[in-house]
Amino acid sequence: MNGKQWLHEKWSEKVIRKLKKNFINGFAFPSAREAMPEILAHIPNGAVVGLGDSETLFKTGIVVALRKADCLLLNPCAVTGFCYNCKPPLTICSALTALRGHRVYKDRITVFLIGEELGL
Repeated sequence: MNGKQWLHEKWSEKVIRKLKKNFINGFAFPSAREAMPEILAHIPNGAVVGLGDSETLFKTGIVVALRKADCLLLNPCAVTGFCYNCKPPLTICSALTALRGHRVYKDRITVFLIGEELGL
């Protein structure tokens, strides 16, 4: 294990402990390849999945896997199908949302940490 991997592991342990205190599940994986089965296992058949034009989801291969799965994929941009940083008043992208776990909604949120540089 190199220094970067060790650091990711330690940071992940700390983040997951803090998530658990807020009733949010957390998992850490060294690579997207190793995370993929666990991520897909958390998405039930028939689920509606919002992509938000996530570069990370494309780079990990999750979008390709979801296109083969029994789920409905949504992209927030209804005009072009791709995000181009527009700011119309009715876009779902213009909302800032803070998520907090709550014991009533335990297991509602799951965070996956991947020890690779992905996305932008």
